[in-house]
Amino acid sequence: MLSDPRLPPLRFSAEPPWPGGRAGLAPDVTLLALLCLGLGLLALAGALVAPGLQAQPALRLRVLGLGLLFAAVGGGLLARRRWARSAVLGMLAYAAMAQLTQGWLQDDVLCALREALTGRADAQAGHPSAGLGAAWSIALCGLTGWYLLRLSGASLRAAFSAGLHPGTASGRPPARNG
Repeated sequence: MLSDPRLPPLRFSAEPPWPGGRAGLAPDVTLLALLCLGLGLLALAGALVAPGLQAQPALRLRVLGLGLLFAAVGGGLLARRRWARSAVLGMLAYAAMAQLTQGWLQDDVLCALREALTGRADAQAGHPSAGLGAAWSIALCGLTGWYLLRLSGASLRAAFSAGLHPGTASGRPPARNG
């Protein structure tokens, strides 16, 4: 009664509706996207309420711009946008180069984090020996280089070129007729 022999049989599948659906995004890329999104939103909120930044408009604009960039890139990675993948590749390449040439992560960022957590400024915070050393720099650059190669690999490049709607050539939702 309910089945018509002219209709094809119903097939149920546990697969996502399209290849590499939302669950198909690599966990490390999802974590990176959420980390970028979270850092961006924190930077935006901090730039609006931090009293130290209110007195320094140039620094406040820089923090607002970086917060907006990180939030946009995090959202773009979650939406599988190619421009977001390219932006992350550029940011990681810049971070690796800056770490190799200037050691900014260990000398500036980690010392500022340690100062914020402990509530006191270290007397040797600006001294190069207060950093974590050359081995730490090389390890960070190696990890960044590996992740650069991972993001530029064929499988992730294909996932990002398909976007959220891989059934279409452009990765955009199909056009509605009517």
